[in-house]
Amino acid sequence: MMIDTDTLWTKSHIKSQLAPLQESTLGISWHNISLTPSTSKLSPTSNYYLKVSIPYVKQTLVWEISFNPLCPELGPEIIIDGEEFAEIGNYQCLMNNLNNFIQWKTTDHLALKNVLNEFLDFYKQKQIKLLKEKSEKLHSEYMLLQDELGSKNIEILVVNGLKQVEVKFLLKLCIDSPNDSIFQTTFLNRDLLLYINFNGPSFNRISPELYLSPYLKTFFNNIESLHIPQFAERQHVIEYVNGLKTIIIQKINHLQQSLELRKKFITSLIVLRHNSVLECDIITFKRISLLYEHPDLHFVLNFTLPLNFPKEQFVLTMNSIYQMTDQGKPLCRVIKNFPYSPRWEPKKMILKVLEHVINKEIKIFQDIH
Repeated sequence: MMIDTDTLWTKSHIKSQLAPLQESTLGISWHNISLTPSTSKLSPTSNYYLKVSIPYVKQTLVWEISFNPLCPELGPEIIIDGEEFAEIGNYQCLMNNLNNFIQWKTTDHLALKNVLNEFLDFYKQKQIKLLKEKSEKLHSEYMLLQDELGSKNIEILVVNGLKQVEVKFLLKLCIDSPNDSIFQTTFLNRDLLLYINFNGPSFNRISPELYLSPYLKTFFNNIESLHIPQFAERQHVIEYVNGLKTIIIQKINHLQQSLELRKKFITSLIVLRHNSVLECDIITFKRISLLYEHPDLHFVLNFTLPLNFPKEQFVLTMNSIYQMTDQGKPLCRVIKNFPYSPRWEPKKMILKVLEHVINKEIKIFQDIH
């Protein structure tokens, strides 16, 4: 049989469909989806198979996709396990929800991504329908959340366990602070994900968990520092969400004040010792290192500023450039009992501590070499 290669959907065509998925996310998670080809070569007469793993409410949806290179106009076949897609009797329902899948366009390089988004939306609609069947109360909670956050920022999962049903919400919270200058860049992800698990006979056992984007996790230092409250009795989810956002914004405002003071301290240190600066954190302003030159001795002086600076004093260390420990790290001395007051201006703090290092600490550091 002769094959018309001009009509084939070659491997390059398939790659053009996969390219938009490589760095994209589906749903509200900031984790990328995972693509696993089941074969590395595409022959003119064999299908090309792909597994797509999509994060959804702390689980992974694994869907299989099959491409027929002989009939590209038919689009992909998608194999999905689960009862959510078993009800296919209502053809009009499919027509309304999976339009891109039914009207496949081979020339659209975003076609596959649009199809997967449709399937994910269809999956979510089935979960919402199941939620209403299991709990009118939680369905009402969802409707309130949808009005406040928008449906695109909410994922729902209903789990039929052996003994009881669990309901899980995953919410994307967009934090907009009036003091946005604290965020050094606008393109980094500032969102938070709030995961809520409802279980128990009346779904009255509620467990919230907060997840920060990598940037915010660094910014807040750790999740525990936010002191996530527990659900109050008979509290609505939207009330909890708004209260949590208020706590986070207050924390941001507090950290902004500290950041501005850390920035002022490090800027002053750079001005005073600009010829000695080795490295400096210009994102969170938590660290700066100086190469200090003294007759017969050179060393690195490190300043590490805590989040609560200046209420909490910085950590000061001296690192040797001559000697290493048995672990292969520079010999280090932590300086304690140096003069410090949170009420001092940065210039006074710096001059006081440098004077202390020169007059008292250098001699001690020389003796341990």
